[in-house]
Amino acid sequence: MLTKQEAAARLNIHEHTVTRWAKHGLITSHAYNGHYCLYELPVSDLPEKQCSRWNRLVDRAAARRQNASQAKTLN
Repeated sequence: MLTKQEAAARLNIHEHTVTRWAKHGLITSHAYNGHYCLYELPVSDLPEKQCSRWNRLVDRAAARRQNASQAKTLN
């Protein structure tokens, strides 16, 4: 479990991006102490920063969920 600052440093992104990725489900957040979260990064398939208005975060999150559900049905 990592703080927002630690997760941002490990992924080489801004802290606000960590919050947005957690909101959309690309990384997992766990609330503690009322206002703060600890973040859990996936072991494999780490999300990468995208700089394209055509590759929206919402679409990336939906594709990730779809791939995860397909992987579960194959196992």
